Amino acid sequence: DHTMCSHWREFCLAMKTWNFSSVRGTIERTIPYSLSICNIELSANVLNMLRECIKPGGMGYVEELNLTRNNFQGSDGINFAIEIIQSQTKMTEFCYERNPADREQDCQRLFDAIVSHPNIIKCNLNGLFGGETNGHDYLVHLLRKDGMKNINFESCGVITN
Repeated sequence: DHTMCSHWREFCLAMKTWNFSSVRGTIERTIPYSLSICNIELSANVLNMLRECIKPGGMGYVEELNLTRNNFQGSDGINFAIEIIQSQTKMTEFCYERNPADREQDCQRLFDAIVSHPNIIKCNLNGLFGGETNGHDYLVHLLRKDGMKNINFESCGVITN
């Protein structure tokens, strides 16, 4: 974790510099961007740095957020995802693939954030549930969301009996 912190700081500084740079002229200051962080362990320290550089405002906004196989500790990943979802109101796509949730309460909070978001229309939650959790009710909750066009719910233990 400590060996990568300097690289994450550099990444976050670059994001902040771009996002909050002063642009002269008439360029619209709402440039959408995609952020994909895949197959990289994200510690609490790194998540705190990322929170700061992804804040809304400035030039851009997160249109697509992809968090895949990040080996989050406890509720850290879901808390981070919820904060970004709630702060990025123009986001249209959210991926939280192969990041199993430990607690059903965390899953409920994540689903509530997705369903209450005004613009998310594409959602990938492949592998969110493990063990004995039946993902059926969660899937139904997502299917009821207005405007939802694409859901990947593989390996989420949907039992319909």
